[in-house]
Amino acid sequence: MIRNRTTQQIFQSFYVALRLVGIVACLGVFDDVQNLRWDFYVHFTNLSNFLCIGVMLVALIQTARKKEDSYVTTAPLLKFIGMLGILLTFLVFNIMQEIYGRLEKQKIQKKNHLFNQMKIK
Repeated sequence: MIRNRTTQQIFQSFYVALRLVGIVACLGVFDDVQNLRWDFYVHFTNLSNFLCIGVMLVALIQTARKKEDSYVTTAPLLKFIGMLGILLTFLVFNIMQEIYGRLEKQKIQKKNHLFNQMKIK
């Protein structure tokens, strides 16, 4: 854990800024400003990111208010839940990516096999 107040503020500010850019990107602002997506809040990945940005924002406010170097003790249970949410998002994404990749390889192999059979005849 970081005890230096300045270092905490820099890290927390950077974290919150990146997450806010991510939220704006989820709205679709960078893709098409005319057609914003308002269904971004239904995805678990976004919900876990909102929880993390909320906890970090509260920690940033607590860090800014304190006068001395010490640990931030904001809602350890929420920090734990946020960490589990991000970990679950990571695992599900990677598992689904692996499954999808294998299915795509099987489709390509099947198409190649059929194509080769047609060539032989």
